[in-house]
Amino acid sequence: MARKWNEKIWNKRKIDLIKEFLQAEKSIDFIASHFKTTPENIRMVMSRNKLYSLSKQGVYSHIKKPKLSISQRIMELCGLEVIDSKTPKYFSDEQLISWRNGLNGFISFSKEILNVELQEYQIEIVTKMFDNRHSVSICGRRSGKTFLCALYVLWRAIINPSEKICLISPSYESSLIIFRQVLEFVARSQELRWDISRDTADELEFRNKSNIKSLSAQSLAIRGRENSIVVIDEVSSLENEEGVMASISPSLASRKGSQLILISTPRARMGILWEAWNSPLYAKSKYPSTANKFLDLEWLELEKQKLPSEIFQMEYEAEWCDATDMFFPSKLINKCIKSYDFVQSPSYDRLYYAGIDIGRLHDSSVLCIVSNNNGEMRVENIIILNNIPFQNQIQRFMRIFDIYRVQQVMIEYAGLSMPVVEQLETEWHKSKIKRFIPTIRTKEENFTKLLNAMEKGNLTIPKHEALLTEMRNFQYIHTARGIKLGHRNPSHHDDCLDALQMAVNLIIKPIYRPYITFGSRT
Repeated sequence: MARKWNEKIWNKRKIDLIKEFLQAEKSIDFIASHFKTTPENIRMVMSRNKLYSLSKQGVYSHIKKPKLSISQRIMELCGLEVIDSKTPKYFSDEQLISWRNGLNGFISFSKEILNVELQEYQIEIVTKMFDNRHSVSICGRRSGKTFLCALYVLWRAIINPSEKICLISPSYESSLIIFRQVLEFVARSQELRWDISRDTADELEFRNKSNIKSLSAQSLAIRGRENSIVVIDEVSSLENEEGVMASISPSLASRKGSQLILISTPRARMGILWEAWNSPLYAKSKYPSTANKFLDLEWLELEKQKLPSEIFQMEYEAEWCDATDMFFPSKLINKCIKSYDFVQSPSYDRLYYAGIDIGRLHDSSVLCIVSNNNGEMRVENIIILNNIPFQNQIQRFMRIFDIYRVQQVMIEYAGLSMPVVEQLETEWHKSKIKRFIPTIRTKEENFTKLLNAMEKGNLTIPKHEALLTEMRNFQYIHTARGIKLGHRNPSHHDDCLDALQMAVNLIIKPIYRPYITFGSRT
């Protein structure tokens, strides 16, 4: 008797054995027989562990297929190919013909073969795809845009012979997200598995000569490929967006009715995505994450509390942002300011953390002390050291750490500050020193956390002239890829602000993000 599905029995040793069988080109039936289970269970294990294609022929190439697959029967019914066969018919001829009937056919295909009930907003997005050669969909994260695009390209590959479909994303890893969703759909239906003639880690070929290929935006394979449909996911994150578009456009020229589909979360009002959104050539649709009825609203509320309002609006409300502005709005700064004196000795009901920005040629070294009491943070002291040798600065830092009983210290580790950090690690407590390596990404993340703490009212700052001047002159630029680049006004310093963001980031802890689904199976 075949063993029922039990996730606990599929340990690493058994998963590795399945990999070995696949590399040895053993059939799914052989693997199922070895484990005394069903082929369906083996496919589920492979899907969960992303073992889609480890053999030369691919996972689905081993499946014993009927003489005619669904796509081939559709070709035969449409007079495109005549094959005499006694293939068992799991779907009637009328059903197959109805699946070619535009939007209604797509809805029927989704329901009848994959048991997917499309949501209203998904139907509206697909309607725009049907009626136009160019479409752009601006959607919040976890809205189900990837789910929908995978379903759409699979349907096109099945109902139309010789479709050439290309899925493009900023990186190879991200390009596989839609492709793996297509594979998941194929795994749901035995009839669809019969339709696969060849599969690899990033390509599916169907028995009606249709093809779905996943590519990175950096891949040279984009050039020279003939396509009938190109889907570009997360357009706002493309690095060389103009070069990518220049490579894609000619690939659609030789196919009548070819389509270009852009899907993305929005970013700055600039770049290819913004131009497409404002072009009369593109059909447009825009939906926030809440359009997906399967989204966990409690999780979304956590994200709203965690993220700065502007970033939340982009990521989940699908709103565009300005290309340049002040990073810390004046109203927000004023809301956080309180009038109080710096403390010279610690309070026993608070924990103290320090951020240090080591001075360079024209900068001052700054030590910022921030206290924490159950998430309520307050700037307790800002100490500026001008024209003091590094050796003397180190001794001063250590005395201050001991006075405040500092829990942890974050120091920028780059350039002239590196020997200072290493000496502090040697002479003080190495376990309490946290190195901060400044990159665009790490500074963006740290300043975003600081901004979020201020918006939530969790940080109190003093009327400190140098700090307030730096905050009011700290700007950001949004690139077309959505990167928020913080930078100081050339006529001002940012030493106090850098020290503050490092101290605050020692206190703020990351929030766990659960996995969210956005499709339904009835």
